[in-house]
Amino acid sequence: MTESDSATLTALDLNLTDSSQHSVPTGDHHTVVANASQHTLQAADNQDVEANSSSCSSPTAPEFIAPMTFEQNQEKLKAQLTAGFKGLQLPDDSLLKFVDYCKADRVIVEVNQIVSLFNGQCPEIGCNGIRNVTDQKIEGGVLLITHRCSEGHGGVWSSSAVLAEKRGQKLYVSSVLLASSVLVSGNNFEKVSLLAKGMNLKYVSSSFFSRMQSLYALPSITDLWSKMKEVVWKVFENDVLVICGDSRMDSPGFSAKYCVYTMMEHYLNIIVDLEVVDKREAGGTSTLMEKMGCKRLLERLMTNLKLGEFVSDASRVIMKMVRELKGTCIE
Repeated sequence: MTESDSATLTALDLNLTDSSQHSVPTGDHHTVVANASQHTLQAADNQDVEANSSSCSSPTAPEFIAPMTFEQNQEKLKAQLTAGFKGLQLPDDSLLKFVDYCKADRVIVEVNQIVSLFNGQCPEIGCNGIRNVTDQKIEGGVLLITHRCSEGHGGVWSSSAVLAEKRGQKLYVSSVLLASSVLVSGNNFEKVSLLAKGMNLKYVSSSFFSRMQSLYALPSITDLWSKMKEVVWKVFENDVLVICGDSRMDSPGFSAKYCVYTMMEHYLNIIVDLEVVDKREAGGTSTLMEKMGCKRLLERLMTNLKLGEFVSDASRVIMKMVRELKGTCIE
């Protein structure tokens, strides 16, 4: 307890002691009420009644609000983070159509089972022609069937809804979801493609996956992460944080090309920030990528948040860097 806290409590005790001297005993409560009523009726004739009634009334004791415990503060922060993240999950009106695309049910079916459905009577009203499949192909995991009857009725059927169309080229919903789901699930193209190969499942090509990743998936993920980080920093801006940090390479040994350094809040297990370091930024030395990522994050967090402790593994390079940063940290 500090001297200011002691002084505050002492003043409060004195105030309560003084008020207890002026308070009325509990047993004479009804008598006091009756006397107060009589004094009120005689106030027009006796000016001394106001002083007597004020001496009998007890002053209002100051309200003391206890500070929040550590557990209560953590629950408060957790509730704020949950509310902030929930707000990011609510799509606006312009995205409702795409939400319906994502929620549509999908199954794995054999091509021959679908093709057999197009052979037979023409579905056009009043047509007695026989319909046959004239062409079938698979593009980006989507089955396209061209059918025509003996009377000339026909068309092209696709196993997925069309997301967009430009210059006669159609982009299908299932194709985009196949490519983007690999990223958001933490997988890589080679493993998922090998799984599809084992099932003889027609999957998207490597070039199509790279194009969907760079044009659509990565920009969307980056935008969402930026908004989530704003929420996290806003919630933690007035708290002194205990940060845990560690790195992960894209491959073991000294052949790593990329390093992701992540920093997490210790008590709520919330990712506060992360940094991706390319080996070329470290002069071609993979062992320096961890240090570079950690330094960038610490400098960024010390500028925007209040850091109380930093926890990492027993890396001598990181420990030396943190000692050097202590003298140059931003107050």
